[in-house]
Amino acid sequence: MKNLGKRSLSAVMAIAVNLLWWVEWVAGALGAFMVLTAAHIRKAFALQVPITYTPMSMAQIYSAKQKGDFSILNTTNGTLSIHVGADWKTIAALLTGYGAIFAAIVIITYQVKRIFESFKQDQPFQQANIYRVRNIALVLISYSVVQWSSVIMINQFLLSNFVFHHLDLTYEFNYTCLLIGVVLLAVEGVFKTGLALEEEKQLTI
Repeated sequence: MKNLGKRSLSAVMAIAVNLLWWVEWVAGALGAFMVLTAAHIRKAFALQVPITYTPMSMAQIYSAKQKGDFSILNTTNGTLSIHVGADWKTIAALLTGYGAIFAAIVIITYQVKRIFESFKQDQPFQQANIYRVRNIALVLISYSVVQWSSVIMINQFLLSNFVFHHLDLTYEFNYTCLLIGVVLLAVEGVFKTGLALEEEKQLTI
């Protein structure tokens, strides 16, 4: 199967990303509906807050044999379930937080969708794709910074309202998103070079 043009791998990927785009909108609408429904019916939320902390031993895992060694399960992350009241401040904070995550996902998906559509049209090197790759990179880099800032705020909230006798919360930075964003900025340069070669080719013809 060819990589570019109609009936190519790029065309298949364009369809897949387009379906993902609509699934994300349905999931986002469903998530907002569930938050508002929980606020109206249950009058409270069970927030699942991901946290990272200093290494600790959670349990001993014993051998299946009668006389065997045991292992210790060490962990540095988990999920803290917090029950909070469903007042308007909590609802606004939840919708803002989830909305920011949803916006980042949708923006990235839309840019990828348009890139594969250009591949489907056998026009990979165009000015718009340079902007699209850059947009994805900037969203990922911004997300890593915002996510780290949110970790700081959440940890401050937890330390102010709960007592952690056996562990210390840590402030984990999302290096994966940052690294992918930096790599995409390099890919942007590849698209610029390809566009320049394409324009030179057109002038030669």
